[in-house]
Amino acid sequence: MRSDELIETVRKYDKHADINGLRRACIFAEKMHHDQRRDSGEKYIIHPLAVAEILATYKLDSQAIIAALLHDTVEDTPASYESVRALFGKEVAELVQGLTKLESFQLQSSASGQAENFQKLILASSKDVRILIIKMADRLHNMRTLCNCSPEKRKRKAQETMDIFVPLAERLGLHKIQIELEDLSFKEINPTAYANIQKRLQEMQTKNKINIQSVIRELKQLLIRSKIKGDVLGRVKMPYSLWRKLQKHRNEMSSIFDILGFRIVVKNVPDCYRVLGLVHNRYRAIPGRFKDYISTPKDSGYRSLQTSVISEKGWPLEIQIRTEDMEAEAMYGIAAHWSYKQGVKHDGKKLPWMKEFLNIMSQSKDASEFLRNVQLHLYTDKLFCFGADGTLYSLRQGATVLDFACAQGSKVALKCLGATVNGDAAPLTQRLVDGDKVVFKLANKIVADKSWLKIVTTAQAQSLLESYFAEKPKETESWFSRWWAGKWHKDAEILGLKSNTKYIFDPACHPKPGDSIVGIDDGKQVVIHKRTCPRLRSYESNPRRWIPLEWHNPDKKKNTLEVSLALVWKTRPESMGKVIDTLTQAHAEIQQLTTLQQGHKKTNVIADIRVRNKDHLLDVLDALRACDVVESVYQEKGDK
Repeated sequence: MRSDELIETVRKYDKHADINGLRRACIFAEKMHHDQRRDSGEKYIIHPLAVAEILATYKLDSQAIIAALLHDTVEDTPASYESVRALFGKEVAELVQGLTKLESFQLQSSASGQAENFQKLILASSKDVRILIIKMADRLHNMRTLCNCSPEKRKRKAQETMDIFVPLAERLGLHKIQIELEDLSFKEINPTAYANIQKRLQEMQTKNKINIQSVIRELKQLLIRSKIKGDVLGRVKMPYSLWRKLQKHRNEMSSIFDILGFRIVVKNVPDCYRVLGLVHNRYRAIPGRFKDYISTPKDSGYRSLQTSVISEKGWPLEIQIRTEDMEAEAMYGIAAHWSYKQGVKHDGKKLPWMKEFLNIMSQSKDASEFLRNVQLHLYTDKLFCFGADGTLYSLRQGATVLDFACAQGSKVALKCLGATVNGDAAPLTQRLVDGDKVVFKLANKIVADKSWLKIVTTAQAQSLLESYFAEKPKETESWFSRWWAGKWHKDAEILGLKSNTKYIFDPACHPKPGDSIVGIDDGKQVVIHKRTCPRLRSYESNPRRWIPLEWHNPDKKKNTLEVSLALVWKTRPESMGKVIDTLTQAHAEIQQLTTLQQGHKKTNVIADIRVRNKDHLLDVLDALRACDVVESVYQEKGDK
């Protein structure tokens, strides 16, 4: 695409576009890159123009398009941040600067180097998510022209794209970019599998005489006969998508139900459900293959009805039914919500998954741990469960009851004794399924145990528990303390047992006051175990026998625990007052507030406070995190 074609494309969809700025950016970029060439020998200006063209298909605002044209100038030419700001304004300059800091984002010889660069990517994008979208377009064009690189570099870039950029594109909802990046990467990483999939697809289409256009005509006739306005699109699935499914179906192409994919796009939601009924009436539905992502959208915002059916000729068909707005969101992701609209904020921290990433970052001890935890988070399929109040939560497939507790924050996670799932008692290890309703039984104090790290499967839960145990002082247990605990048993009160219930302590794990405990009803009496007791595994298949228990240990009301908190709040006149009010409402005693650094946007403060105990401290931390002026808070050091 030439510069004049790019400008005309933007003008058509954005009546407020800075056309003069676009013209000047094209001239400036060409001048700065005039003596530079790509690996192919082509003029370098082709690359920024191609990146801008990709963004124009997503109808991004002219400031983002200008930044895309200039994204390599500060890194690779004599241009500076100051010159870009003087010519194109602060907003464009900030985008270019954010992208410049990411130019070194590539696989390095060390894992820590890649981790640090990925952390930079997330931090920059949290300030303005357009930085990440421009970076996606930049990576897409580089992957399209990868053939000009050495075999080693092609494979390295492809693996990096598959590991990082593909799942991020999915989170942004950039479906078109995601599937193209997947296929381009797959072709380089596993060329033999790629060629085999394409060959088998061709053979299947020829053998079964599959005609996509005939199915499209049938579906359009369904709409016409029912007087529903809409459109129908169809295609054969991409090689990488089919390869992933083959791994699940023992390499049997005939076992895959969605080689042929069709989209029916209608005007409104009621029509979506009407069309679903028409499709199921016309074709035989495949059991267990219907998903309603309209009532329960995916994390990326994706909404659609999905069903798989068998056509009259025996072809398995996947059919997606959605409105025009849902189609735009599915194809263009987050960009469909604001794109070229004026006055829209592009704050990445507003995205739920970005909040989760930033939370994982704050709880990770270094960049490598952050990357590891985020990758656990990225590669997951979701399931949806309900809390006690009916709130819907999104978790990864395979998540346990304890994972769900951690998703609700430290106040629930660290005090979780057990739960009921759909009304039945359940151990913390029980895996959840779609639609489960979970109600937690909480202790009056922290009962978290290090063995829980082996139970959880999500990055969020892993980070929360690791953060807690890293701060918790190590405890040693002497023979005398074990003997004293044994004497204590006869007088210790166990909460959770009905009156006159007979119970004994398991002789193998020797639970003592302070341990996290659970009871197993053997029909005659209750056997009390440590929650870390390996013998509990034999009871996992019979959750009705589990009884959540805890030791009775009344909270002391007096604040005696002194703690220092590191706070970052927004630099506003009301910030200090709101923080003081929050601490007062949480019944924490303020000893001293010390300002370490005050900037234009943020203020760093050390708050020395006094709380009752560790449990009370968790309440205080949760209250501060909920305060709208507080950006981050953590315990700086242990007890004084």
